[in-house]
Amino acid sequence: MWLKKRNSELTDEVIKLRELQKVLMMWIQDYQDGRRLISFFHKNGYKSIAIYGFADLGIALCGELENTDVEVKYGIDRNAEMVYSEKTVYKPYDDLPPVDVVVVTAVHYFDDVKRDLEKKLSCPIISIEDVIIGA
Repeated sequence: MWLKKRNSELTDEVIKLRELQKVLMMWIQDYQDGRRLISFFHKNGYKSIAIYGFADLGIALCGELENTDVEVKYGIDRNAEMVYSEKTVYKPYDDLPPVDVVVVTAVHYFDDVKRDLEKKLSCPIISIEDVIIGA
């Protein structure tokens, strides 16, 4: 029984890594083609954002928006206490300050994250994939 559970956990982890790789490859291709993610936020009038998932992808998005007119107000992460950042990082169940949009970098869990955050915030909750495709 434990072997089946372990295989299931590994399969889920492989799926998450493949999804991350897909997102990164899309982002790299856009970057090589001269498209920057900031254009998505400009097109949609988003000036303040929160990033859900403040691990590698979330930190990279924060870095790309640094020194632009789009402010990353804070991060959201289930493991907020483990995140080292100059930005404030909240847990999903904390009171979350208002922003124009929340970008979810945890693509594997997007549907669950969106459903939970929509109960707390009235702004759009979008995936990093939407940002990359729309840039």
